[in-house]
Amino acid sequence: MGAYNTTLANAVKETKPLSGQTVKVIRAVAEALGKTPGQVLDDLIQLDDNTSK
Repeated sequence: MGAYNTTLANAVKETKPLSGQTVKVIRAVAEALGKTPGQVLDDLIQLDDNTSK
């Protein structure tokens, strides 16, 4: 899971907005959480909606 760790570490940098996440990052998050990429994307969209209000 080393490659996933690097991908995730780069994804959480403050300069990287939620809207800028890549498929590679979403797949890495899904793998780490035991979810599908679709579930993670749904969670990210909900989180983005909640923080935009």
